[in-house]
Amino acid sequence: MRSPIKLGAFALVLLAVSTLSPSLHAAARVSSEEQVAVLMKWYRTAFDEGKYKQAEQYAELASELAPDDPQIVVALKLARRQQTQTASAPKVERELERVMLKLNRMEQQLKVMESQRRQRTRVQIAKEPPGSPDAND
Repeated sequence: MRSPIKLGAFALVLLAVSTLSPSLHAAARVSSEEQVAVLMKWYRTAFDEGKYKQAEQYAELASELAPDDPQIVVALKLARRQQTQTASAPKVERELERVMLKLNRMEQQLKVMESQRRQRTRVQIAKEPPGSPDAND
C-alpha cells in the first residue's frame, strides 16, 4: 500500500507542473522566436557575403522552428534562386564570350570584304579605255 503522504506529495508535484506548464511553453516559444531571429540575422549576413548555400541552411533551420513565417519562406526561395543563378552564371559568361568572338570575326570579315570591294572599284575605274565616255581625262 502506498502511504497517503507519498500520494499527496505526488499530487502536489503534478499540480505544480500543470500550473507551470503554460509558462514553460511560453518560455519555449520565446526561446524559439529568439532562435529564429538569430538564424535570420546569420542568413542575412551569409546572403550579403554571397554564401547562398549557407544562407539557405540558416533559412531551413529557421523554417523548422517557424514553418508558417512568410519571411522565412521568401528567404528560402531567394537563397535557392541565387544559387541557381550563380551556378548558371559561368555558363552564360562562356556563351557570351563565344558570341562576342564570333561577332569580332564577322566584323573582321566585313572589313576585308569592304576593302576588297573598294580595290575592285578602283581597278575598274582605272581600266576604262581611253576615249570612252567614262574614261578619266
